[in-house]
Amino acid sequence: IIEEATQRDERAKSLEMRFKGLAKTVRSRITKKEVKDFIDSCSNIDIDIDIDTLTELALKRESRAKRLEMRFKLLSKGVKSRISKNRIKAFIMTGYPSIATMAEEALESERRESEVKEKLATLSGNVRNHLTQQEIDEAIVNNSFDSSELVKMAVSREDRAIHVKNKLFTLTETIRCRIRKQTLDMFIRYGAVVSQGELITSLDSICSGFRLPHEFHQEN
Repeated sequence: IIEEATQRDERAKSLEMRFKGLAKTVRSRITKKEVKDFIDSCSNIDIDIDIDTLTELALKRESRAKRLEMRFKLLSKGVKSRISKNRIKAFIMTGYPSIATMAEEALESERRESEVKEKLATLSGNVRNHLTQQEIDEAIVNNSFDSSELVKMAVSREDRAIHVKNKLFTLTETIRCRIRKQTLDMFIRYGAVVSQGELITSLDSICSGFRLPHEFHQEN
């Protein structure tokens, strides 16, 4: 135990001496876990890290950070803002994804945003309001669905909202008060509601006395 502690202390001191010769930004490229693994490698045969490897790793990461910084100067502010901090960190640490890939993805995201904004501008405020910001962001950032699908989703919800409104006009005040707003909102949003494992797609069924269990509303 004493021998291992001595070896760890020696490795820590040797690393400290080596790092004194490096710039602060270069030293910061090495994680606390990597430092710990280096110090512990004297007693763990599964860890094989020497001080030269660690130093080279720090220098490579700093080099990638500099290259990224130079490349970013050529990109517009809008494009740069679309590259997440996690992607940047991953590139600096591992070299992947490449700068070209990140820039291409950012440009594609900018193109999708322009397309989505253009399509949404053709809709009335009431129809646009059926879309959440998260859904719009998903279409832009993750390309989960294209702008046409986004518009179709909003229009379908508006159609269901009108259908609900017209249906409620035919009901008495007593019956209307029995129908939960959450239930109607869910129907407008998804075209269906779920109760006890059963999918209810008929507005008539909802309005004729169907009510979601209290527990369902608490969970959602």
